Amino acid sequence: MGSMQSSLIGLHNMDTFAYIGLLSGFMRRVGGPEKDVDKSLEVNNHLLKMFDRENFEKEIKLVEELCMTPGISGHEEKIAEIIKRELKDVADDIETDLMGNVIATKKGSSKKGPKVMLASHMDEIGLMVRYIDDNGYIKFSTIGGINDQMLMNQTVVIHSKNGDLTGVIGSKPPHVTKPEERKKVVPYDEMFIDIGAKDKEHAEEMVSIGDPITFKCWFEAFPNDLVMCKALDNRLGCYVMMEVLKRVDSKATVYGVGTTQEEVGLKGAKVTSYKLNPDMAFALDVTLSGD
Repeated sequence: MGSMQSSLIGLHNMDTFAYIGLLSGFMRRVGGPEKDVDKSLEVNNHLLKMFDRENFEKEIKLVEELCMTPGISGHEEKIAEIIKRELKDVADDIETDLMGNVIATKKGSSKKGPKVMLASHMDEIGLMVRYIDDNGYIKFSTIGGINDQMLMNQTVVIHSKNGDLTGVIGSKPPHVTKPEERKKVVPYDEMFIDIGAKDKEHAEEMVSIGDPITFKCWFEAFPNDLVMCKALDNRLGCYVMMEVLKRVDSKATVYGVGTTQEEVGLKGAKVTSYKLNPDMAFALDVTLSGD
């Protein structure tokens, strides 16, 4: 799922950390007798106590790293590296398939235990360089579900072979538009990115067709344990998946999967689902807030 409208997410108290506890507890009792439900509750309560303010400040740094690291659909490599780094000491096996999906396996205590898949997509919505006009302005394509009205005046980062380059999205100024045009949302294909190039040749020295583009943002703490940043969809899901895999102790074999290209058609999740053929699966993602 992709949206530029949701930017605040709660990360303390009975929110994200409680979800980690509940999932870890559930994994513990999967494949075991019903009496293990008590152990599940014990694990959950223990985890909630673990996440005091000191731990919260430590864990939030990992969330910040995940969110600030670029990775639009088809370019998730840097996020995959973070997941592999975080899970290398807890997973029995980590592999990366041809689509870039990361599969971390934690074997269960029982060979006859079920297979459980925890899937969280690594990609974020973004843009891609499509064309460079004679004036050196960048025309772009959207990657994932993006509302055109959210794009105007956004600062972006173009990730080129020469390094990261900042640009700003613009369009025909209101001074030269007709009254009826001003009442309409400017479609993205009538916008452009200004990178300060003198002309087309100068711009071509800086960027190339196909370069991925992310939105320039910062990680900001808000009151009431809320944070703002790009890519909370779905780096928060990646964080939950990793933390559950670090803590899980189950008869079931648990697969922590960082999937690719969710924002453009759930592609990575489909491939890994067929590959692993789990007995049950959890899709760890965010959604609109109703509170």
